[in-house]
Amino acid sequence: MGRITIFTSASCGHCRRAKATLESRGFEYSEVSLSAHPARREDMTALASRVTVPQIFLNETHFGGNDDLERRLREDPDLFDEEVRRALTMPDPKDARLRACAFGEGSDDDDDLSFLSPPRDARLGIYADAPSSLGETKSPPCDHFEATFFLRQALTARGAIRDVAVGKRVYARCFDGVAFRDATLATFFTSSASTKGAKKEDVRTIDAVASVDRICASLLAHGTVVRVALSSNEKEEEPFSENDDVFGERAVLFRLRADTNPGCVSDARLAWPEDESSDSADPNATLKRCMRILSRLETKHTTVTVNSTNAHEKEPRLNRASLANDQTFLRLVDRLSFLKKVRLETLREKRSDARLAAFLINAYNAVVRVSMTTVGVPRDGLARATYFKRVGVRFADGFYSLDDIEHGLLRGNVESSRGFFHFGGTRRPIERGDPREAHVVRWDASSFSNKKHPTLRDPRVHFALNCGARSCPPVSFYEGETLDEALQTAAEGFCEDDANVDVVANTTTNKTTVRLSKLFSWYRGDFGASDAEVLERVQDWCPIGSAKKKALLTSLTALANTVNDDARKKKKRRIEISYAPYDWSVDATADSPTYASANARESWGRFTGSFWESFWS
Repeated sequence: MGRITIFTSASCGHCRRAKATLESRGFEYSEVSLSAHPARREDMTALASRVTVPQIFLNETHFGGNDDLERRLREDPDLFDEEVRRALTMPDPKDARLRACAFGEGSDDDDDLSFLSPPRDARLGIYADAPSSLGETKSPPCDHFEATFFLRQALTARGAIRDVAVGKRVYARCFDGVAFRDATLATFFTSSASTKGAKKEDVRTIDAVASVDRICASLLAHGTVVRVALSSNEKEEEPFSENDDVFGERAVLFRLRADTNPGCVSDARLAWPEDESSDSADPNATLKRCMRILSRLETKHTTVTVNSTNAHEKEPRLNRASLANDQTFLRLVDRLSFLKKVRLETLREKRSDARLAAFLINAYNAVVRVSMTTVGVPRDGLARATYFKRVGVRFADGFYSLDDIEHGLLRGNVESSRGFFHFGGTRRPIERGDPREAHVVRWDASSFSNKKHPTLRDPRVHFALNCGARSCPPVSFYEGETLDEALQTAAEGFCEDDANVDVVANTTTNKTTVRLSKLFSWYRGDFGASDAEVLERVQDWCPIGSAKKKALLTSLTALANTVNDDARKKKKRRIEISYAPYDWSVDATADSPTYASANARESWGRFTGSFWESFWS
């Protein structure tokens, strides 16, 4: 019996889509995960002469990657099905490099619930009559996650969570004291009777009201619920007790902790409780475990849907709406609060910032993957204008937006303009004097920074960061010990794809056109000061012996002959560089949540609106 073999990696969206496509057509496959079996990468590159994943084989015949799969299905899906069925009737491949992995071999799928749950001694000490998410007969003391989960259910059922206008400002995702007391009663007590009509002088209800208020105060003290500061004199973190007489008041507003700053993926709780296996020892390992769980969840919620532009085509898409309601995903977001204790300075070493750089790359990709489900997918340019400024992560020393991580920490904190609407010149992502500037990555230990390329910026980082768009490089997970080799692999994989680097020679006009990804245009200063420098670096990353590499070397020779020509002669040169349009479409179904600036803000001006405050701040 024949076999489909597919080489994948855990975080690769292209791999997930390829597997979903094969499953939707009724084909089983043997998966070789390079995340679990890194040594098998040599098998894949030797067989396919490619470094990117996925790579699909029909028996011993190399079929290609996900782009090849999608192209074949667009051209003739019936012929593809027939070809696969014919291959499956043949004997299994004999090449040992295509051997199937033994069941459970290299598996790191331990008990996810144990990993995503805090230590037992970190529970709030409040008993709920609501069904326990752990499935126990007698409800245990509630954890912060469980209290949040059941309170949200009760508040949502009452339509209590809403944006509230007070004076000149609008406060997002709030509920008043009456709703707080009602939801607490419904969550933590058997009786579903409302306390709205309870009066202090009523001796029959005063004990019940006091009990509810004690639990409300406990939820505030543990940070599960926060009081909304409606003036500069109030602080959201200020503790309250049941004697403050704020519960049951409509003029007092509260939020669930998880709703206070949804744009920050690590703010679901005050802090992840420490245990004997502290995350601070190796935060990258904890983040890696979280991302592997997320990869399995994304696979679970990927469905094959009809193409929105062509009803005759089907394509795999991630249903972020269903993912957002998956309780394991919600626990994962809660687990990411461990990042608030990560001290970036501890990831630095005397001779290298490789551990720090690897962690920041992984954190950036994690923020994008999680936030596009929690706050929504930015579907247009205006949404992206605020998304990368407002969405990010909180480490021990403060909040870092996606822009702060990419342009501040990973690209040397270079000055840049703030876009079309900015008239104030350039600025640094992290201002001078900001303590966070101390964590800007020093790339001087990178193999890219040498006598040939004396720079403190490594442009290969652009091939490691994924902003969620279809034209972005694939997602991998990086380790400090192997960062240099992994960045080189990422650069080679990116340039291997003809959609990113393509060379077309026209013998009639004696002109060669080099078509590059828009990344080379946007970050031209990172790749080189001249066309020759850019092409030299691109050809370094092209596969050895490939026609593309040979064509680029020929182009470089032609460019070298025009370096000292005047402007008139340069117009006649035979080399032309063009840039391919960037595909900003995202891997999400049509009903997936859509990002708006209000989704990531706590409040905004009643008249200025959330977008303009997000854009200018």
